Amino acid sequence: MALKNYLAGIEIAEEIDNKLMLSIITENIANLYVSQKDFKHAMVFYKKVKSINREINDPVFMAETSSNMASAYADMGKLEHAMFNVNKSITIFEKHRVMEWLAFAYETKGKTYLRQGKYKWASYWYNQSEMLHDKSVDDERGKIDLLKGLAETNLELQKDSVSEAYAQEALELSNKLKVKEGIKDASKTLYKIYKKKKDYVKALAYHELFEQLSDTLARNEG
Repeated sequence: MALKNYLAGIEIAEEIDNKLMLSIITENIANLYVSQKDFKHAMVFYKKVKSINREINDPVFMAETSSNMASAYADMGKLEHAMFNVNKSITIFEKHRVMEWLAFAYETKGKTYLRQGKYKWASYWYNQSEMLHDKSVDDERGKIDLLKGLAETNLELQKDSVSEAYAQEALELSNKLKVKEGIKDASKTLYKIYKKKKDYVKALAYHELFEQLSDTLARNEG
């Protein structure tokens, strides 16, 4: 339904030749495909947005698209592409002091280092993002991914109690905002923590929650 509405919006934007509207709607379609893990179609639309943005010639718009692409590339495992795009966007966001997007870009850079297995660097960039969230960014939904990343990174760094605190916070915020993907990922980390602690009752409870949400999300995407 959302895709149908967006495609109708593209037609209108093209008819009235509104490049800004066209850019926003096209990027929303790309983001929708990312949320469905359909990265192939997402990249088709991101590349369309890039060419529209070149016509608009707004560096911040270009940087927003680059950071969204970087996040998708990190999820796809194309980590060099992710790093190239996120570094480009960070430069622009820092120059123009676009704090919410800068927090997202720092978090994406943390995610890229996490995927590379460079946990100390991942921790550094996640912490940079966390500082912005604490100081000036009010984006609870965006904070879920940050907390999940901090939980995963600290677990890899053997900081289990720190990881547990972040995973619990991610779980609470995901429950509050009804973000199933967030609940699933936080549950997976908490399962690993409690298994490591040999607290098998809690480990099993979180494992069951993780499995249940994995099944639900798979059915929804199918």
